Amino acid sequence: MTLRLDADTAEAITTRHDSAVSVIDDSATNAPQTIDGGEGTPFLLEILEAVGLTAAEIAAINQAVAILIRDTGDDLAQTEDALVARFTELNEGLR
Repeated sequence: MTLRLDADTAEAITTRHDSAVSVIDDSATNAPQTIDGGEGTPFLLEILEAVGLTAAEIAAINQAVAILIRDTGDDLAQTEDALVARFTELNEGLR
């Protein structure tokens, strides 16, 4: 399978990853700090803490992916620009 990472595709991918980070971060700030789970409250709080830690890791991964895709798109664009410039020079040299 071939994936063409043009500027629009890179922007679409990074926007989705950035949005995921925002949604996860917003959800984390709205998580309950206390709950009434009766005798199970300590266990429920442990579960919520684990979910929060996992969500933070997922957010960090999404943020890293967005950065990598953005950097890859920038590098590809710079490489294409350099190739176009070089081929333009070569073409002008043939005239």
